[in-house]
Amino acid sequence: MTMEYKIIKHYLTKNGCYKAGKKRTSTTGIVKHSTGANNPYLRRYIDDPDGLGKNIGNNHWNMAGIAKCVHFFIGLDKNGDIAIYQTLPLDYRCWGCGSGSKGSYNNTHVQYEICEDGLADAKYFEKAFAAAAWLDAYICRQYGLKASAVVSHKEAHEKGYASNHGDCDHWLKKQGKTMAWARAKAQEAISGAKDEKAGGVGDKSSGSNGSGASPGTVKPEAAKSKDPKLAGTYTVATKTDPLALRAGAGTGKAKIASLAKGSTVQCYGYYTAVSGIKWLLVTANGKTGFVHCGYLKKQ
Repeated sequence: MTMEYKIIKHYLTKNGCYKAGKKRTSTTGIVKHSTGANNPYLRRYIDDPDGLGKNIGNNHWNMAGIAKCVHFFIGLDKNGDIAIYQTLPLDYRCWGCGSGSKGSYNNTHVQYEICEDGLADAKYFEKAFAAAAWLDAYICRQYGLKASAVVSHKEAHEKGYASNHGDCDHWLKKQGKTMAWARAKAQEAISGAKDEKAGGVGDKSSGSNGSGASPGTVKPEAAKSKDPKLAGTYTVATKTDPLALRAGAGTGKAKIASLAKGSTVQCYGYYTAVSGIKWLLVTANGKTGFVHCGYLKKQ
C-alpha cells in the first residue's frame, strides 16, 4: 500500500508570486526541482516556527523581493520528519523554472522543490523521493495527468521551456538513479491510488469494505461543510476502474459501494475537505457516502 502524506497549507502570502495572483493558462505537467543547497530543513524556505522551527538568517521565501516561488516544498520539519508544505494555491502560475528558447513551463506546469542535503545520505534521499512520488500522483489525479508528464528542471530546459539548471538529475545521479526511475515511482504511486480507489485486493476477492463489516451495515459520517454551488448531478469520470463510495472523506475510510464509470450521483452541496481536497457527500442507487471530487464531472 502506498504511504500517505499530509499536505500542510502554508501560503507564502508576502511573496511576489502569490501577490501577483496569476493563474496558469492550462495544466499539462509537473516540474520537479531540488533546492541546490545543503539544507534539508523546510524552515530555510518557509516561515512556520511552530511546525518547522525558527528560520535563522531571515532568508525564507515569504517576503517581498523574492522573485521565485513554487507550489510545494518537500523536506524536514522541526522533528526531522519528512513533510510536504503547499506554498501557493494549486492553480496559480508559479515562478519556478524561468524560461527557455520555446517559452516557460511556468504557464502550464505545477512545480515543487525537494530540499537537498549533502546528496550522500541514501536514507534521506529515499524518504524525500518517496514523498515526491506520492506528490506526483496527487497532482496527476487532480489534473488527469500521466507519470510521463513529470519532468525535472534539467529536462524542462532541454525541452526549451526552462532556464539552464541541473536539478534534480545531479542528485539522482549521485544515488545511482535517473528521472526515468522517478517517473516509475510516480507511476507506482498512481497505480496504488487507483487500487485503493477501486477498493483494493480485499474488496475484489472477498467483498470486504476494509472495515470488517458488510457494505450494508456501514453508515456514512456527517459532512463538515456545505457549499450550495457544489449541489447538482455528477457523472463518475474515472478512466477505467469503479469509484469507491466511502463512509468518510479519505481512502482509509470504509467502502460502502462501487460506482461504475459513467454512472450518476447526486450532491446537495455537503462535503468534507481533507488536505485541501473536497470529498463530496453524494447519493447513488439509494446509498449515501463520500467520493473524491477529482473523479466527478458536474452535469
